[in-house]
Amino acid sequence: GISTMIPPFQTYDYCHYLSNENYEKQTWQTKSRSLWKKLTENDTRGDFPKPEYLLVESVQTSFDNQWDHLPHGRKKVLHGVGSVCRVRLRISANSPYTGILAAGEISEGFIRMGSAIKMKPDGIVPGNSIKFMRTGV
Repeated sequence: GISTMIPPFQTYDYCHYLSNENYEKQTWQTKSRSLWKKLTENDTRGDFPKPEYLLVESVQTSFDNQWDHLPHGRKKVLHGVGSVCRVRLRISANSPYTGILAAGEISEGFIRMGSAIKMKPDGIVPGNSIKFMRTGV
């Protein structure tokens, strides 16, 4: 991505990740297979990131990044530990929506569940996400 140097840390990693036309024009099936391969190539359990990473790594990048993965070497600071599985969503025949939520559609994607902090006896701070790949975007 493209980033700028900003004091006081002299580096600020908020980046704009440029589009990748070769990737974007792929079918959702190809993207899904590629992402699942990345997700399953290493099953080592990670640990929760240190809170000080929030001071040196922009969490905004995670929200604004249009890519389907984080760049190599970047730490997942928010909800850094979780589990991912494939999901199949069957849409009701009377759905008023279009696209992946169109009536009668069967959409396949991923669901990720994790906690923002280490689990404690009194509970967790849950974070869940659902991702559906799209063709041609």
